[in-house]
Amino acid sequence: MKLAHRLLLQSLAIVAVMVVSVVVIIDSQLHTSITEQATHDLAGEARFLATQWKFGVDPDSLADEAGVATGHRMTLVDSTGHVVGDSEFDGLALQALENHSNRPEVLAALKSGVGSVRRMSPSTGDEQLYVAVKTPRGIARVSVSTRVVEDLFARARGGVLVAGLISFLLAAVLAVLFARAVSKPIVDLSNVARALAAGERKRLPALAAPGEVGDLADAVHRLAEQLEARISALAAEQSILSALIETLNEGVIAISPSREIVRISETGRRLLSIDRPVPFGVDFLPREATLRDAISLALRGTETEPRSGATRFRRERIPRASHSAYNRRGIRGDASGPGYSGGQACRICQHDSQQHPAHAAHRR
Repeated sequence: MKLAHRLLLQSLAIVAVMVVSVVVIIDSQLHTSITEQATHDLAGEARFLATQWKFGVDPDSLADEAGVATGHRMTLVDSTGHVVGDSEFDGLALQALENHSNRPEVLAALKSGVGSVRRMSPSTGDEQLYVAVKTPRGIARVSVSTRVVEDLFARARGGVLVAGLISFLLAAVLAVLFARAVSKPIVDLSNVARALAAGERKRLPALAAPGEVGDLADAVHRLAEQLEARISALAAEQSILSALIETLNEGVIAISPSREIVRISETGRRLLSIDRPVPFGVDFLPREATLRDAISLALRGTETEPRSGATRFRRERIPRASHSAYNRRGIRGDASGPGYSGGQACRICQHDSQQHPAHAAHRR
């Protein structure tokens, strides 16, 4: 999975958890707030009803008028607990109502002045929110079906959910922009690093990235420049060395520690009759005993002793970037210089008399 996708998914997960948490908290607080507000409003209506319950006023008619005006059930209870007025019951039905002196909201109102409770109504058979207020003549009570409160809560919850969804979508857009802004310079740096590893040394990273990513881009930029400079210097040195070797009237070869020929001059190819491309194994060289012994001794770092013949031997130092060299006077071996660390270089020379090849080998 790409870095941008991982960042986007993680950001969306964080945003989703935050939105869900906020919605759940608001949902709980909203339900409590709506219930408290409904209770406060019903208490206000009950107080207003209590102020209208005066001597000489028919309590049942007062309850009916208040019920029509507010849309809520209004009940007036005298000091003995008998219901003397109710907006939903008249006549015989009113007289048949139970004594309300033991109702929880009535008991709470008698004790503290105001009482509220949410319970099933024995009279109507549905759940009601009751609020009762103590008056000089008894208790004024207002009730409303809890379905009304739940409907208010449902509408408010819908608004909260819509707001949460809009917030999530906006946060998702910001998360996409954030993921792209963070991942783009990192992906660019990754592509530049791959290009450098593949040999595309001219490709450099952009330096406009912010913060630590910008510092990393600057470091990669300097690294690429230094790498280009060093490789160019090595290439120039290698070109000079190759030109120098090719101008020698000798055959030059370089042998790696794994006994592979990693360099051979044109003169060496001509003297040894080899046209195979490098690298190739030592076994592809001519099987002349003198040449094989010289190479073996050179690889072991052992200097050879002069052999019988007209040729004179002396110990010589091979140039620092040494290879095997072939000239027309004898055979020598030497440890390789830079570029062939741990390998050997030999300079192989043809004997003057064309009869006895001679060789010498030494380690630098």
